[in-house]
Parts: sequence; C-alpha cells; structure tokens
Amino acid sequence: MKRSALFISYYFPPQGGAGVFRVYKFAKYLARRGWEIAVISAYDKSYRFQDESLLDDLPENVKCYYTYVSSPLAKIPSLRRWADKKMHLPVSDFFFLPDNKLWWCYEAVKLGREVIEKSTPELIFLSLPPFSSAFAGKELAKRYKLPLVLDFRDSWTNNPTRPPLPELHRKINTYLAKKALEKASFITVDTEERLEDILDLGWSEDRIALIPGGYDEEDFRDLAPCEENKRTTVVSAGTIYAGIHRSARVFLEALRLASSRISQIEIRFIGGVASEIIEFSRSLGAGADWVKFPGYLAHKECLRELICADFLLLLAPTPPQSERIFLSKIYEYLRASKPILAVAPKWGSMAELLRESGNALFLPTNSPHALAEELVRIFNAKSIPAKPFDITRYSRESMAIELENVFLRVTGARNG
Repeated sequence: MKRSALFISYYFPPQGGAGVFRVYKFAKYLARRGWEIAVISAYDKSYRFQDESLLDDLPENVKCYYTYVSSPLAKIPSLRRWADKKMHLPVSDFFFLPDNKLWWCYEAVKLGREVIEKSTPELIFLSLPPFSSAFAGKELAKRYKLPLVLDFRDSWTNNPTRPPLPELHRKINTYLAKKALEKASFITVDTEERLEDILDLGWSEDRIALIPGGYDEEDFRDLAPCEENKRTTVVSAGTIYAGIHRSARVFLEALRLASSRISQIEIRFIGGVASEIIEFSRSLGAGADWVKFPGYLAHKECLRELICADFLLLLAPTPPQSERIFLSKIYEYLRASKPILAVAPKWGSMAELLRESGNALFLPTNSPHALAEELVRIFNAKSIPAKPFDITRYSRESMAIELENVFLRVTGARNG
C-alpha cells in the first residue's frame, strides 16, 4: 500500500541555507522508502540564499508546490528597500506575533486545500519556524480530519537569538503557541532544549519524539578534489549575524593581535556574513588580508570547502542563554573529520556532542587576547589530527526512518 504525506515548510529548495535541509532530507529519504510526498513551500526569488542544485536530489515521488510570497513590507517601498539590506529583522517581533510570516498562512491554506484534494495525504507534517505557519497546519488538519505532526527546528517561546519580548507580548506569544499545538497529533524536535520547551507548554512527553539533525553521506560523494594549498586553511560555514555573533568580532580581533606571530593562514567565511562583520574585518589592518568572504556557495561546493580545510571554525551566537543554541552544521563539520575551533559555549547539547567527538578545541569567547594566545599555539603546532568518531548514527536516512515510525503511529499503520 502506498503511503502519502503533505509537507508544509516555508523554507525548501530552491531556497538554500540551513533552514531547508531537515525537511528536505526527510522528504528525500521517505520518498525512497515508498512515500508519496507533496510539499507546499514559499516561492521567494528575493530570498538571499538560492540553490537550484538541491532539487536534482529529490525522487520523482516528491511533488513540490509553491505559493506566491507577499509581505506587508511590500506595501511600503522605502521600508522594503531598507529591510532588504538587513540579514534579519528581530525588531519585527514587536509588531508581528508570532513572526513576520503571518500573511503566508493564508497562501498555505489556500494551496493546501488544492493539494490535499488532489493527493489525498494520510497526514500533514509541518516544519517550524516560521511558527505562524502552524496555524495553516491546524486549519487544514481540522478541515480534512488529518493527523498533524509539528516539527520544531527552533524554540517558539524561548529562543535566545530573538530579542526579549515585553511581558504582554510574551504572554500573547505563549498563548499562540499553546493554541497552535492544540490540533497536533504528535510533535518532533531536534534537540533536548527544544523538547524541554514543548514540555513547558504542557505537552505530554509520550507524544514527543526527539529526532536529531544529521548529515547525508551521499552529499559527500563525488566532491571535486582538493587543490594543494601552502597556507593553513580555516573554514567557517553558515550565516554570521552582526547583532548576536560577538564571537566573530572576538575571533577577528584575536587574529589581528596574533598576526605578527603566525603566518601562511587563510580564513574563509562561507555563507551569508553581515556587512558590519565584513567592514570590521577590513578595518583591522594586520591579518585582514588573510580573511576571505566567498559568500554563499551551492551545498556541494560548501562541503568541498569543509573537506579541504585544515581546521573548521565554529562561531556560535553569544546572546544570553547561548548554551541553548544548536547549530545544525555541526553534523557536517563532524563528518568532514577535521579539528574544530569552537568559539562557543562549553555547555549545552551542542557542546556535549562536540566534546564526545573529541575533535573540538574550545576557545575563549570573550577575550581577544586570550584567544590570540590560543591561535598562536594552534597554528604554530606541526599538526592537530582529527580523532576517529562514529558519526553514522546521525545519518539523514536513519533520521527519516525515525520520522516514518512517528507517521505510522499517528496513522495507526504498521511498518512492513
């Protein structure tokens, strides 16, 4: 018997960036296991990261449907032009609760009706954030009497990367979260911290599954060979925001302080980097010419950068409660089997995984001078080989099987 599911995810290829990979890989591997997957996503050409190559990896039984993206900002051209220059707009949390994608719910519900009546799925799987899209899932699940599985990649009510809300806003946001969860049949989360947040909302633990992020071994096949580089190469992959990535400024300042005692170094920041960080780097003088900003690369190209590096640089956001942050790129970092320079908290579930791997060198997060001394020691060492670590238990295929078990539970089906 063929099984079918409707996936709703604002972020999905051809959009790129970290937010697309969890649901995208679930769709890929569930389709390989015989599921018919229909995906509703947002068609947003203006989104800063685009990677058309990701679509080539999807099986034929994944059908993608895209909504038109409109925004309240589009009604005010001068505000739209200003917003386009920003990496993100946390200030919008004060005006749009739970987030500034609220308007997309209507588009998702409208298209969702058409897709459900056409493909007759057995359940709805909805990826969060944006959290407002949960109401689209709730509406469709109620209308068509379908099980709803909500998957949390971030915390709705306790996200340390978002600005603290005033008391009234916080209460409204918590109320919205509880209302959105009312229709859910099951909830999946990617970290222990997210699980705790759902429990704090009064959700039953027996209807929550912790399914970690992961890596896809197929993505590491057929990568272009590494070129010989006489310099020690350090690669950072991922988005660097100005407001919350104080660790980036600390690292760059430490590099300037250490520049007279190290040589033959190249630091490569792959991905979106806030203009403020780039300008800060160029203002440092000594050592600034070692720092390169190639920008966003297609996923395969980014993985090649990881494989070819001598060290991988992990610059974690450093707001209050930064130990609650888990960067999904960690799994690909670990698969690349290179020493990781972690300017990151030493506690929390991400730190536990890094410590378990034995490949993380935790560096000072607040003192450029202390960090500079560590960089001199590391870069002047003859070599720091990576230690063996079994990353296979975090394969995307294994995670998809865990999600399939959730699907079978909520539909009352049996595997095999």
